[in-house]
Amino acid sequence: MKTYKEVKEQNIFKLRPNAYAYGYAFGLIQLEENYIAIPGDLNNAQSYDYQVLLAALNGANANDLKSPTNDTKKKVVELAKAIEEQGVKGLSYTNGVFASCHSDIVSALNIPVVNIFEFVNLVHDYFLGGVKKVGILTLDSRNINESFLKSLGFIKNRNIAVYGLEEIPAISEQISGQIESLDAAEFDSAVKDFIENLMTTNPDIKALVIESNLLTPYSKTVRSTAKIPVYDLRNALDYVYLSTHQKEYNGDY
Repeated sequence: MKTYKEVKEQNIFKLRPNAYAYGYAFGLIQLEENYIAIPGDLNNAQSYDYQVLLAALNGANANDLKSPTNDTKKKVVELAKAIEEQGVKGLSYTNGVFASCHSDIVSALNIPVVNIFEFVNLVHDYFLGGVKKVGILTLDSRNINESFLKSLGFIKNRNIAVYGLEEIPAISEQISGQIESLDAAEFDSAVKDFIENLMTTNPDIKALVIESNLLTPYSKTVRSTAKIPVYDLRNALDYVYLSTHQKEYNGDY
């Protein structure tokens, strides 16, 4: 029997049942949202160093996913399975509210499923020794908050707090999905001001994790302002990507 490497070198490829796309490293489930996804946003394909297949969940919004019905969970799982059939090596979602369906997705799939809140726990338990405080930055704490996370079993008995930016005018306009243009400089400045105030009033925060896809373009601003480690979903995806796309080493010794 030929090895995988021998088959690959002969350029022999087999049809994958139900596949309409090939070559994607990750699949990402997103909500149907009407907003501007600039470079750096998780819903912008240019934000990654590898191929990401984006797929929207039809007929459901953030409110539906905070306490999903069995019907909604079924829709999410069906979409996740359809993405897996495209040959992706891992899957995640661009909005944290999908965490309400996380266990259902994991049970249905045979590939790693990345949950940003489990990554938060990794940062807290291992990177910060299970003691130091981690702050979660979300765009709208009416959707993502400590009550929501505790109801799902995340952040239990951990020094973790959620901070929402929904009161900032530049951000609330973006949340509404009603704007036709985005002043990235204004958004960046608003994020900087928020972080400065956050760190002044909460000096015990030793790491920040960005949950919102709309905030990931400003991760560098958050890091340079807070002056502590800052993580986002791209970091979590990179972590899994490196485990499924190991580098082949060649050279002299």
